[in-house]
Amino acid sequence: MATKLIAAKTLSPRSQLAATLVKKFPGAELSWKFGNASLVVDDKVFAFPSKNSAGLVIKLPEADVQALLESGNVRQLTMGKRTMREWVVAEDPLAPDTLKLVRAAFNYVASLPKSPPKSKTKKP
Repeated sequence: MATKLIAAKTLSPRSQLAATLVKKFPGAELSWKFGNASLVVDDKVFAFPSKNSAGLVIKLPEADVQALLESGNVRQLTMGKRTMREWVVAEDPLAPDTLKLVRAAFNYVASLPKSPPKSKTKKP
């Protein structure tokens, strides 16, 4: 019987980071959203590796973001000209303080109400 060899798909460093992190958070899943490997809960993104740095982008309540910005441990995420109110970038993704933020993000996003499914039909 011939053995069929399947080439292993090589993951980008960002995807590898996401795959490593998702194992640390039971209940989290790995999904490809925004063209990137993302950590999701209930199909909602709560963290993903930054495209522009080695950091990790994390979703937190706006009030927590303000407190973290004042501490200087994170920077606010800017996409184009838009500053994202609930998203921060932590530059050391595997640091214990960052992992605490990711846990907080997981809990925060899990507590958000589910969005109704988007309609596939166009309205006239």
